[in-house]
Amino acid sequence: MSGYLIRLVSDMMNDDRVRRRFNAEPFEVMDEYGLSVEARGVLHKMKFEDIGNFISKEVTDWEFPPWDLPETDPECMSVGGEYPNPKPHVDKISPDSAKKAAKVVEVTVTGEGFSRDATLAFIGADKSVLEATEIEVYGTYRCSHLKAVVDLTKASVQAYTVQVIISPGDANELELPTSTGKPIAFAVQ
Repeated sequence: MSGYLIRLVSDMMNDDRVRRRFNAEPFEVMDEYGLSVEARGVLHKMKFEDIGNFISKEVTDWEFPPWDLPETDPECMSVGGEYPNPKPHVDKISPDSAKKAAKVVEVTVTGEGFSRDATLAFIGADKSVLEATEIEVYGTYRCSHLKAVVDLTKASVQAYTVQVIISPGDANELELPTSTGKPIAFAVQ
């Protein structure tokens, strides 16, 4: 067993059989989950704030098992933040320019941590916005790709800043930074 209090608490929150069993045989259940003396003490007091603080410490102290490290995708060699703490960000866009006369262009943005509901927009120096459509997110957490179509018919000839937002409209909405800290540009010529 894992020995993590978070696992037992999660199981109790999601499975009434575990809750009933813990109520009837708390020490046996804690033994089965391999809880430490400290974790048992926190759980036995049933002070939710203390349980939450203990679980928070378990999460921050957790180390990604070295045998589980994913292979690095050669396409995403510039990713920032190594396991166990990769950080969502944007690395590049391809192509990085298009002729306005093309009317539409398909682009691929590469980075890390893109959610399936990610959005893509291009923000012009004049504050105009080009919204991408037909968005498809694929790849892995460590090497994410967002393919989209951009309508250039209303675009101005200028440089646009690439903007990827994960969890749009959600309390966790996040505009992804770039791996270099500098904006990534897409030029309409």
